[in-house]
Amino acid sequence: MVAYMGARTTEPAEAADSWWLMILVAAAPLVVTVGLLQLLGASQGPLASHEIEGLHRFMPIEPFLPGGVSYVAVLMVHVFVCGIAIWIATGMLRPLPDRKRLMLAGGGLGIAIAGAMPLLASRDVAASRLSYYVFRDLYEGTGAGTVLLARGVGSLTRLDVAILLPIALGVVAVTLMAAAATGQYRLLTRWVGDPHADEETRLCIVHTRLKRCLYALTFVLITGTVSASWFVHLPTRLYLSEAGMGCCFDVAGNTIDGAANLTKQNAELLGELRARLADYAGELSILWGGVFTLTLAAAVGLPMLLVQRKLNDFVEGLKPPKRAQQVRSRLAEAGLTGKGGEQIKVALAFVAPLASGPIANFLQAAASG
Repeated sequence: MVAYMGARTTEPAEAADSWWLMILVAAAPLVVTVGLLQLLGASQGPLASHEIEGLHRFMPIEPFLPGGVSYVAVLMVHVFVCGIAIWIATGMLRPLPDRKRLMLAGGGLGIAIAGAMPLLASRDVAASRLSYYVFRDLYEGTGAGTVLLARGVGSLTRLDVAILLPIALGVVAVTLMAAAATGQYRLLTRWVGDPHADEETRLCIVHTRLKRCLYALTFVLITGTVSASWFVHLPTRLYLSEAGMGCCFDVAGNTIDGAANLTKQNAELLGELRARLADYAGELSILWGGVFTLTLAAAVGLPMLLVQRKLNDFVEGLKPPKRAQQVRSRLAEAGLTGKGGEQIKVALAFVAPLASGPIANFLQAAASG
Protein backbone atom coordinates (compact mmCIF):
# COMPACT_ATOMS: atom_id res chain seq x y z
CA MET A 1 0.00 0.00 0.00
CA VAL A 2 1.35 3.40 -0.96
CA ALA A 3 1.59 5.72 2.03
CA TYR A 4 0.31 9.27 2.00
CA MET A 5 3.52 11.26 1.96
CA GLY A 6 5.62 13.30 -0.37
CA ALA A 7 4.96 16.38 -2.44
CA ARG A 8 1.59 17.54 -3.66
CA THR A 9 0.90 17.90 -7.32
CA THR A 10 -0.70 20.93 -8.85
CA GLU A 11 -4.45 20.50 -9.41
CA PRO A 12 -6.38 22.07 -12.29
CA ALA A 13 -8.35 25.17 -11.40
CA GLU A 14 -11.53 23.61 -12.79
CA ALA A 15 -11.23 20.61 -10.46
CA ALA A 16 -10.61 22.88 -7.49
CA ASP A 17 -13.75 24.88 -8.24
CA SER A 18 -16.21 22.08 -8.93
CA TRP A 19 -15.16 18.95 -7.03
CA TRP A 20 -17.52 19.59 -4.12
CA LEU A 21 -20.52 19.35 -6.47
CA MET A 22 -19.95 15.59 -6.55
CA ILE A 23 -20.81 15.41 -2.85
CA LEU A 24 -24.02 17.43 -3.30
CA VAL A 25 -25.17 14.97 -5.97
CA ALA A 26 -25.66 12.40 -3.20
CA ALA A 27 -28.76 14.32 -2.04
CA ALA A 28 -30.29 14.51 -5.54
CA PRO A 29 -32.34 11.25 -5.34
CA LEU A 30 -33.96 12.31 -2.06
CA VAL A 31 -34.72 15.83 -3.31
CA VAL A 32 -36.22 14.55 -6.57
CA THR A 33 -38.33 11.92 -4.77
CA VAL A 34 -39.73 14.42 -2.28
CA GLY A 35 -40.54 16.81 -5.12
CA LEU A 36 -42.25 14.17 -7.26
CA LEU A 37 -44.31 12.90 -4.33
CA GLN A 38 -45.37 16.46 -3.60
CA LEU A 39 -46.50 16.93 -7.20
CA LEU A 40 -48.05 13.50 -7.77
CA GLY A 41 -48.62 11.90 -4.38
CA ALA A 42 -51.78 13.66 -3.24
CA SER A 43 -53.19 10.46 -1.71
CA GLN A 44 -53.83 10.33 2.01
CA GLY A 45 -52.92 6.66 2.16
CA PRO A 46 -54.61 3.32 1.50
CA LEU A 47 -57.47 3.79 4.00
CA ALA A 48 -60.10 6.48 4.41
CA SER A 49 -60.49 8.16 7.80
CA HIS A 50 -63.66 6.20 8.64
CA GLU A 51 -61.90 2.94 7.75
CA ILE A 52 -59.04 3.80 10.08
CA GLU A 53 -61.50 4.57 12.88
CA GLY A 54 -63.31 1.30 12.23
CA LEU A 55 -60.07 -0.64 12.07
CA HIS A 56 -59.28 0.53 15.60
CA ARG A 57 -62.14 -1.66 16.80
CA PHE A 58 -60.18 -4.69 15.69
CA MET A 59 -57.01 -3.63 17.50
CA PRO A 60 -56.14 -4.66 21.06
CA ILE A 61 -56.24 -2.21 23.93
CA GLU A 62 -53.12 -3.67 25.53
CA PRO A 63 -49.98 -1.52 25.10
CA PHE A 64 -48.14 -4.13 23.04
CA LEU A 65 -46.92 -3.86 19.44
CA PRO A 66 -46.52 -7.21 17.65
CA GLY A 67 -43.28 -7.12 15.72
CA GLY A 68 -41.90 -4.30 17.87
CA VAL A 69 -39.13 -6.45 19.35
CA SER A 70 -37.99 -7.63 15.92
CA TYR A 71 -38.04 -4.01 14.70
CA VAL A 72 -35.70 -3.07 17.56
CA ALA A 73 -33.40 -5.93 16.48
CA VAL A 74 -33.39 -4.71 12.86
CA LEU A 75 -32.80 -1.14 14.04
CA MET A 76 -29.91 -2.30 16.24
CA VAL A 77 -28.22 -3.90 13.22
CA HIS A 78 -28.73 -0.71 11.19
CA VAL A 79 -27.22 1.45 13.94
CA PHE A 80 -24.21 -0.87 14.19
CA VAL A 81 -23.67 -0.92 10.40
CA CYS A 82 -23.97 2.88 10.22
CA GLY A 83 -21.37 3.20 12.97
CA ILE A 84 -18.95 0.96 11.08
CA ALA A 85 -19.51 2.90 7.84
CA ILE A 86 -18.95 6.25 9.59
CA TRP A 87 -15.74 4.90 11.12
CA ILE A 88 -14.52 3.70 7.70
CA ALA A 89 -15.39 7.02 6.04
CA THR A 90 -13.64 9.15 8.68
CA GLY A 91 -10.61 6.85 8.49
CA MET A 92 -10.41 7.33 4.73
CA LEU A 93 -10.86 11.08 5.04
CA ARG A 94 -8.26 11.63 7.75
CA PRO A 95 -5.08 11.34 5.62
CA LEU A 96 -6.44 13.19 2.58
CA PRO A 97 -4.94 16.59 1.73
CA ASP A 98 -8.38 18.18 1.41
CA ARG A 99 -9.90 16.47 4.43
CA LYS A 100 -11.10 19.72 6.02
CA ARG A 101 -12.90 20.89 2.91
CA LEU A 102 -14.22 17.39 2.21
CA MET A 103 -15.60 17.00 5.73
CA LEU A 104 -16.98 20.54 5.58
CA ALA A 105 -18.81 19.74 2.33
CA GLY A 106 -20.08 16.37 3.59
CA GLY A 107 -20.99 17.75 7.01
CA GLY A 108 -22.64 20.79 5.44
CA LEU A 109 -24.82 18.56 3.30
CA GLY A 110 -25.80 16.53 6.35
CA ILE A 111 -26.60 19.67 8.33
CA ALA A 112 -28.67 21.02 5.44
CA ILE A 113 -30.72 17.81 5.32
CA ALA A 114 -31.12 17.82 9.09
CA GLY A 115 -32.16 21.47 9.01
CA ALA A 116 -34.80 20.67 6.41
CA MET A 117 -36.26 17.85 8.53
CA PRO A 118 -38.66 20.09 10.54
CA LEU A 119 -40.07 21.41 7.25
CA LEU A 120 -40.24 17.95 5.67
CA ALA A 121 -41.93 16.54 8.77
CA SER A 122 -45.09 18.55 8.13
CA ARG A 123 -48.27 16.67 7.28
CA ASP A 124 -48.56 18.97 4.25
CA VAL A 125 -45.45 17.36 2.75
CA ALA A 126 -46.57 14.31 0.76
CA ALA A 127 -43.43 12.29 1.54
CA SER A 128 -44.01 12.62 5.30
CA ARG A 129 -47.76 12.17 5.04
CA LEU A 130 -47.47 8.97 3.02
CA SER A 131 -44.47 7.51 4.88
CA TYR A 132 -45.20 8.53 8.47
CA TYR A 133 -48.54 10.12 9.28
CA VAL A 134 -50.50 7.25 7.71
CA PHE A 135 -49.02 4.96 10.35
CA ARG A 136 -49.29 7.48 13.16
CA ASP A 137 -53.03 7.71 12.46
CA LEU A 138 -53.28 3.92 12.56
CA TYR A 139 -51.68 3.80 16.01
CA GLU A 140 -53.76 6.69 17.39
CA GLY A 141 -56.38 5.33 19.78
CA THR A 142 -54.87 1.84 20.06
CA GLY A 143 -53.09 0.17 22.95
CA ALA A 144 -49.79 0.36 21.10
CA GLY A 145 -50.42 4.04 20.46
CA THR A 146 -50.57 4.80 24.18
CA VAL A 147 -46.90 3.82 24.35
CA LEU A 148 -45.60 4.78 20.91
CA LEU A 149 -47.18 8.23 20.90
CA ALA A 150 -46.05 9.04 24.43
CA ARG A 151 -43.24 11.54 24.91
CA GLY A 152 -39.84 10.02 24.22
CA VAL A 153 -36.99 12.52 23.86
CA GLY A 154 -37.83 16.18 24.41
CA SER A 155 -40.90 17.02 22.37
CA LEU A 156 -40.48 13.91 20.20
CA THR A 157 -42.68 10.87 20.69
CA ARG A 158 -41.22 7.38 20.84
CA LEU A 159 -42.56 6.79 17.35
CA ASP A 160 -40.71 9.91 16.16
CA VAL A 161 -37.47 8.58 17.64
CA ALA A 162 -38.04 5.16 16.06
CA ILE A 163 -38.06 6.69 12.57
CA LEU A 164 -35.69 9.64 13.04
CA LEU A 165 -32.83 7.60 14.53
CA PRO A 166 -32.20 5.41 11.46
CA ILE A 167 -32.71 8.41 9.15
CA ALA A 168 -30.18 10.56 11.03
CA LEU A 169 -27.52 7.85 11.16
CA GLY A 170 -28.11 6.99 7.51
CA VAL A 171 -27.69 10.65 6.47
CA VAL A 172 -24.39 10.93 8.37
CA ALA A 173 -23.10 7.70 6.84
CA VAL A 174 -24.10 8.68 3.29
CA THR A 175 -22.69 12.22 3.42
CA LEU A 176 -19.37 11.16 4.97
CA MET A 177 -19.02 8.26 2.55
CA ALA A 178 -19.78 10.58 -0.38
CA ALA A 179 -17.04 12.91 0.87
CA ALA A 180 -14.61 9.99 1.24
CA ALA A 181 -15.38 8.68 -2.27
CA THR A 182 -14.94 12.15 -3.77
CA GLY A 183 -11.66 12.54 -1.91
CA GLN A 184 -10.36 9.28 -3.33
CA TYR A 185 -11.21 10.36 -6.87
CA ARG A 186 -9.39 13.66 -6.30
CA LEU A 187 -6.22 11.76 -5.47
CA LEU A 188 -5.85 11.09 -9.18
CA THR A 189 -5.56 14.83 -9.88
CA ARG A 190 -3.86 15.82 -6.64
CA TRP A 191 -1.81 12.83 -5.59
CA VAL A 192 -0.20 12.81 -2.16
CA GLY A 193 1.85 9.67 -1.88
CA ASP A 194 4.97 8.01 -3.16
CA PRO A 195 6.14 10.34 -5.96
CA HIS A 196 7.59 7.30 -7.76
CA ALA A 197 4.27 5.44 -7.89
CA ASP A 198 3.19 5.01 -11.51
CA GLU A 199 -0.31 5.73 -12.80
CA GLU A 200 -1.29 2.06 -12.76
CA THR A 201 -0.55 1.82 -9.05
CA ARG A 202 -2.48 5.00 -8.30
CA LEU A 203 -5.52 3.81 -10.25
CA CYS A 204 -5.47 0.44 -8.50
CA ILE A 205 -5.24 2.03 -5.05
CA VAL A 206 -8.07 4.51 -5.69
CA HIS A 207 -10.31 1.90 -7.32
CA THR A 208 -9.83 -0.51 -4.41
CA ARG A 209 -10.71 2.16 -1.86
CA LEU A 210 -13.80 3.18 -3.82
CA LYS A 211 -14.99 -0.43 -3.77
CA ARG A 212 -14.54 -0.38 0.00
CA CYS A 213 -16.77 2.71 0.12
CA LEU A 214 -19.30 1.00 -2.13
CA TYR A 215 -19.61 -2.16 -0.05
CA ALA A 216 -19.77 -0.28 3.26
CA LEU A 217 -22.49 2.08 2.03
CA THR A 218 -24.37 -0.81 0.42
CA PHE A 219 -24.75 -2.47 3.82
CA VAL A 220 -25.93 0.82 5.32
CA LEU A 221 -28.63 1.27 2.69
CA ILE A 222 -29.69 -2.40 2.77
CA THR A 223 -30.26 -2.24 6.53
CA GLY A 224 -31.95 1.13 6.03
CA THR A 225 -34.35 -0.38 3.50
CA VAL A 226 -35.09 -3.35 5.77
CA SER A 227 -35.67 -1.01 8.74
CA ALA A 228 -38.08 1.10 6.70
CA SER A 229 -39.89 -2.03 5.48
CA TRP A 230 -40.23 -3.35 9.03
CA PHE A 231 -41.57 -0.01 10.24
CA VAL A 232 -44.27 0.31 7.60
CA HIS A 233 -45.37 -3.31 7.98
CA LEU A 234 -45.85 -3.15 11.75
CA PRO A 235 -49.53 -2.00 11.67
CA THR A 236 -50.55 -5.00 9.56
CA ARG A 237 -49.86 -7.25 12.55
CA LEU A 238 -51.80 -5.15 15.04
CA TYR A 239 -55.22 -6.84 15.04
CA LEU A 240 -57.45 -9.07 17.12
CA SER A 241 -58.21 -12.71 16.43
CA GLU A 242 -61.70 -13.71 15.30
CA ALA A 243 -62.55 -14.77 18.84
CA GLY A 244 -61.79 -11.28 20.09
CA MET A 245 -63.88 -9.42 17.55
CA GLY A 246 -66.85 -7.60 18.96
CA CYS A 247 -68.77 -4.82 17.26
CA CYS A 248 -67.99 -4.49 13.61
CA PHE A 249 -68.52 -2.03 10.78
CA ASP A 250 -68.99 -2.14 7.02
CA VAL A 251 -66.86 -0.43 4.36
CA ALA A 252 -68.94 2.75 4.71
CA GLY A 253 -68.22 2.84 8.43
CA ASN A 254 -71.74 1.78 9.53
CA THR A 255 -72.27 -0.72 12.33
CA ILE A 256 -73.37 -4.16 11.10
CA ASP A 257 -76.50 -5.39 12.89
CA GLY A 258 -77.39 -8.99 13.55
CA ALA A 259 -75.42 -11.77 15.16
CA ALA A 260 -75.56 -14.09 12.14
CA ASN A 261 -72.28 -14.25 10.21
CA LEU A 262 -70.87 -11.47 12.39
CA THR A 263 -67.53 -13.15 12.87
CA LYS A 264 -67.31 -14.03 9.17
CA GLN A 265 -68.06 -10.46 8.11
CA ASN A 266 -65.51 -9.14 10.57
CA ALA A 267 -62.88 -11.56 9.35
CA GLU A 268 -63.50 -10.77 5.68
CA LEU A 269 -63.40 -7.02 6.25
CA LEU A 270 -60.32 -7.21 8.43
CA GLY A 271 -58.61 -9.36 5.82
CA GLU A 272 -59.41 -6.81 3.12
CA LEU A 273 -58.07 -3.88 5.16
CA ARG A 274 -54.93 -5.77 6.19
CA ALA A 275 -54.29 -6.71 2.55
CA ARG A 276 -54.54 -3.08 1.49
CA LEU A 277 -52.19 -2.03 4.27
CA ALA A 278 -49.71 -4.77 3.33
CA ASP A 279 -49.79 -3.77 -0.35
CA TYR A 280 -49.23 -0.14 0.57
CA ALA A 281 -46.35 -1.02 2.90
CA GLY A 282 -44.81 -3.08 0.11
CA GLU A 283 -45.01 -0.12 -2.28
CA LEU A 284 -43.30 2.14 0.25
CA SER A 285 -40.53 -0.42 0.78
CA ILE A 286 -39.85 -0.57 -2.95
CA LEU A 287 -40.01 3.24 -3.23
CA TRP A 288 -37.40 3.87 -0.54
CA GLY A 289 -35.31 0.94 -1.72
CA GLY A 290 -35.18 2.61 -5.12
CA VAL A 291 -34.26 5.95 -3.55
CA PHE A 292 -31.45 4.30 -1.58
CA THR A 293 -30.13 2.54 -4.69
CA LEU A 294 -30.00 5.86 -6.55
CA THR A 295 -28.34 7.47 -3.52
CA LEU A 296 -25.68 4.76 -3.59
CA ALA A 297 -25.10 5.40 -7.29
CA ALA A 298 -24.85 9.16 -6.71
CA ALA A 299 -22.60 8.99 -3.64
CA VAL A 300 -20.14 6.31 -4.74
CA GLY A 301 -21.13 5.29 -8.26
CA LEU A 302 -20.27 8.66 -9.80
CA PRO A 303 -16.68 8.72 -8.44
CA MET A 304 -16.26 5.07 -9.49
CA LEU A 305 -17.50 5.88 -12.99
CA LEU A 306 -15.05 8.77 -13.33
CA VAL A 307 -12.18 6.61 -12.09
CA GLN A 308 -13.21 3.86 -14.50
CA ARG A 309 -13.11 6.37 -17.36
CA LYS A 310 -9.59 7.41 -16.39
CA LEU A 311 -8.67 3.74 -16.15
CA ASN A 312 -10.00 3.04 -19.66
CA ASP A 313 -8.12 6.04 -21.05
CA PHE A 314 -4.95 4.80 -19.36
CA VAL A 315 -5.33 1.27 -20.78
CA GLU A 316 -6.09 2.50 -24.30
CA GLY A 317 -3.00 4.71 -24.28
CA LEU A 318 -0.56 1.98 -23.22
CA LYS A 319 2.50 1.39 -25.42
CA PRO A 320 4.32 -0.72 -26.51
CA PRO A 321 1.91 -3.66 -27.15
CA LYS A 322 3.80 -6.08 -24.89
CA ARG A 323 3.61 -3.75 -21.90
CA ALA A 324 -0.03 -3.00 -22.69
CA GLN A 325 -0.86 -6.70 -22.62
CA GLN A 326 0.90 -7.18 -19.29
CA VAL A 327 -0.88 -4.23 -17.68
CA ARG A 328 -4.28 -5.35 -19.00
CA SER A 329 -3.69 -8.80 -17.59
CA ARG A 330 -2.79 -7.40 -14.15
CA LEU A 331 -5.80 -5.09 -14.10
CA ALA A 332 -8.12 -7.92 -15.14
CA GLU A 333 -6.79 -10.16 -12.35
CA ALA A 334 -7.36 -7.32 -9.88
CA GLY A 335 -10.98 -6.99 -11.07
CA LEU A 336 -10.55 -3.49 -12.47
CA THR A 337 -11.31 -4.43 -16.07
CA GLY A 338 -13.08 -7.21 -17.92
CA LYS A 339 -16.26 -9.05 -16.95
CA GLY A 340 -15.03 -11.15 -14.05
CA GLY A 341 -16.50 -11.91 -10.67
CA GLU A 342 -15.50 -8.52 -9.23
CA GLN A 343 -17.55 -6.70 -11.85
CA ILE A 344 -20.58 -8.86 -10.99
CA LYS A 345 -20.15 -8.15 -7.27
CA VAL A 346 -20.03 -4.42 -7.94
CA ALA A 347 -23.19 -4.57 -10.04
CA LEU A 348 -25.01 -6.60 -7.36
CA ALA A 349 -23.91 -4.12 -4.68
CA PHE A 350 -25.56 -1.26 -6.56
CA VAL A 351 -28.94 -3.02 -6.91
CA ALA A 352 -28.90 -4.60 -3.43
CA PRO A 353 -30.89 -1.83 -1.64
CA LEU A 354 -33.66 -2.03 -4.24
CA ALA A 355 -33.71 -5.84 -4.14
CA SER A 356 -33.83 -5.89 -0.33
CA GLY A 357 -37.26 -4.18 -0.36
CA PRO A 358 -39.19 -7.13 -1.89
CA ILE A 359 -37.20 -9.58 0.26
CA ALA A 360 -38.15 -7.68 3.41
CA ASN A 361 -41.77 -7.60 2.22
CA PHE A 362 -41.74 -11.38 1.84
CA LEU A 363 -40.29 -11.86 5.33
CA GLN A 364 -42.91 -9.54 6.81
CA ALA A 365 -45.71 -11.39 5.05
CA ALA A 366 -44.39 -14.68 6.38
CA ALA A 367 -44.12 -13.26 9.90
CA SER A 368 -47.67 -11.88 9.74
CA GLY A 369 -49.08 -15.17 8.56
